[in-house]
Amino acid sequence: MKAWINADNGSHDMKLAVSEILVSREWDVHIGETGSNVHYKDYFNVTEDCDIYITMYNGFCAGTVREAYSPEIQEELRRKKVRLVIVWDSREWLEGMKPYRYGNFRGYHARRAWDDNFSKEDPSIEDVWGFLREHDAVYCVGPDAELIVEQLAAGGYFSWEAEAANRAFSRDYDYYWLKYTMERGVREQAQTLLTGHSLARFGINDAQIPGLVNLAFLSQDYYYSSLIIHSALERIPSLRTVILGVSYISPFMDLSRSKNQGEIARITQVYGKYFGDYHHMDRGETHAQAAADGEPEDRPFDERLMSDLYETMKSDYFFGERNRQSLSDFDWSGSMTEEARFEAARARTDFHNRLLNHRETYEENGEILTRIAEYCGEKKVEFRIVVFPSNRYYRHFLDPGLKEAYDDQLRRCLAKEPARHMDLFDDDRFDNILDYIDTDHLNDRGAVKMTEILKRWLEVE
Repeated sequence: MKAWINADNGSHDMKLAVSEILVSREWDVHIGETGSNVHYKDYFNVTEDCDIYITMYNGFCAGTVREAYSPEIQEELRRKKVRLVIVWDSREWLEGMKPYRYGNFRGYHARRAWDDNFSKEDPSIEDVWGFLREHDAVYCVGPDAELIVEQLAAGGYFSWEAEAANRAFSRDYDYYWLKYTMERGVREQAQTLLTGHSLARFGINDAQIPGLVNLAFLSQDYYYSSLIIHSALERIPSLRTVILGVSYISPFMDLSRSKNQGEIARITQVYGKYFGDYHHMDRGETHAQAAADGEPEDRPFDERLMSDLYETMKSDYFFGERNRQSLSDFDWSGSMTEEARFEAARARTDFHNRLLNHRETYEENGEILTRIAEYCGEKKVEFRIVVFPSNRYYRHFLDPGLKEAYDDQLRRCLAKEPARHMDLFDDDRFDNILDYIDTDHLNDRGAVKMTEILKRWLEVE
């Protein structure tokens, strides 16, 4: 790849920095002049053996942009088969104008620059983003050479933004799913809300239950379920039923007291980000976790990009390569041996059985459960609880004390505001092997059964 690059007076250092990176990537780079008028001269000087012509500015001048996409200049570049790339060096642009500083020109206009003595008419551009889109512009914007080259390698800002938005959506998948599903619930006047931890997420095919919004996520505890329920009841007045999907370990779960980095990330990347609430977590830990994850600077993406991505998958949380099996460590219904299944169940229940020691969490979760029931009662919304199924391998090792504690908490906390309850823990409609991806999470086949059971439960009662 051969590039011709020049710059205005304020971007000389950036021109050299970008050139250095391109050369390190084995580009053939002709480093042109620096000056206030070199961009115009080089439209005609750039040689036909160049693939792209990069011209760099440290300010946005409506006149030079219109000039670049004028018929005269575009015809000259087409004749040479050279692609124009305008680069804006935004190091000195205002921090407060962050979208603008990183290339998102939506909503911005450009006026005639103070030193524009060449435009015969007013060159003002009312819609900068629309103008660049209309002219199929390849442009890059950034305060550092690495970002500019990153955009250049992607094919310009528009392509880079789409790729970066996809990466951000995948990285913060549950955050965006929570955000946009909540908004969809408002828009579509949802009637039923399902919350809870991973069993309720894996076990239900959302689209098969009319009027349902499923905001259950991996490792969701009672505290964050309660925040979701409270927010949904405030924002979605059409709700008639709230369902809390649980297991016998749910009364002992507190995500904010976890020492597991993956669990901590559930707060920093989902609940803390959405609610601004970290429960018992030390805020210092949240910053440390973000640093450990190597999170990029929070460069803003156009909201429509993220909502459009959600719209492509809103009917199924397990979309494309992100299917149920891809989130499992086991080939449960395949070649796995009986011995291996029992060993996996033993390892999982060893951890779950130790949760019985978390008495403080148990008591706090009892209070949270009571408040959920009372709030649903205040809102005249029916509250239901469903225990999701687990297979015989898991049931074999689970401490019976967990069920006893669960049942006792339910009796005490729902004394004033009763809830409908369905316990499928050992339901024999589910095959111990063919309906699971592991000891207690349903696979696609199991989810079909569970969805039908929940649907009928809602319809009949």
